[in-house]
Amino acid sequence: ESERSGQKECGNNKAKIQIQNKMYTSTIKNCPMRISFVLSSILFIPSAAEAFASSFAPVRSASSAIRPGQRSTNLNSLPTSLDTLTSGLASISRIQYGVTVSPNRVSLTGPAAFYLPKLKILYDVENSRACRSVRERITELDLAVDKVIPSAKNSRVMNGGLEGVEKPSIVPTLVAIVEGKEQKFQGEAQILGFLNEKFSNEKKLSKVKVVASSSNLESIDETESSVEIENAVTQIKEILSDLTKYLPGLLRPSRGMKVASTASFTLPNVPRPRKALIVYSYEGNQFCRLVREILTELDL
Repeated sequence: ESERSGQKECGNNKAKIQIQNKMYTSTIKNCPMRISFVLSSILFIPSAAEAFASSFAPVRSASSAIRPGQRSTNLNSLPTSLDTLTSGLASISRIQYGVTVSPNRVSLTGPAAFYLPKLKILYDVENSRACRSVRERITELDLAVDKVIPSAKNSRVMNGGLEGVEKPSIVPTLVAIVEGKEQKFQGEAQILGFLNEKFSNEKKLSKVKVVASSSNLESIDETESSVEIENAVTQIKEILSDLTKYLPGLLRPSRGMKVASTASFTLPNVPRPRKALIVYSYEGNQFCRLVREILTELDL
């Protein structure tokens, strides 16, 4: 009886294996189709994003004249599910930066607030790594900029088409009022150094030298080793931070990098607001990014 039950169980197992093999075979047969679909989707994303970026511009009426060789472009400002997804992934790639206000910031409501610098103008390009680092720090320090001017290569300000505004030599450039005088800070390093000096209480780790003696040699060794470990961790974090700076640009190719063709300053009667727009935003928000991209592309 035990042999019969064993043979019966063995037969059932063989039947199960045959069914599973058929399932695996059908899955493997479908694999090339699935792989080709995934590859075509990956290849489609950059070209679709670039085409989508070039189509952002004010609506042109059918009667408006179009110059020879110039394409007619319609307004497509509503983000697609692909835009929302890639913008969300861009935010996740920089999840530690530009999302929350630092507890070590200088209070903007204390007695010293009156003497703090005022951020007057920021020359900015949305999809620039250097500009992104500056905006992240502005978010973390809970600061507000009076005016953000899109400064793509084909923007009004970079081509002398924005009246009363000086063209910056470097993007990003920050104009601030410091002790009643206007000062310029050009480039990522200079701007971040200024912001950290004036608005942050964070202190970098410094190695404290201790006079050696027979009684404290052991404590010195422990202190030095702990400082070395902390410095190594800090260096690793900086390397990872530098690497992740590239991810948002890769996930959002061609978006927020240049002004759309039909929003160009060379065209007549491009609709623009009479007063500056007010945007409540923070750098790490995926939906705020979609808005800022359009502001750069429409040169607003």
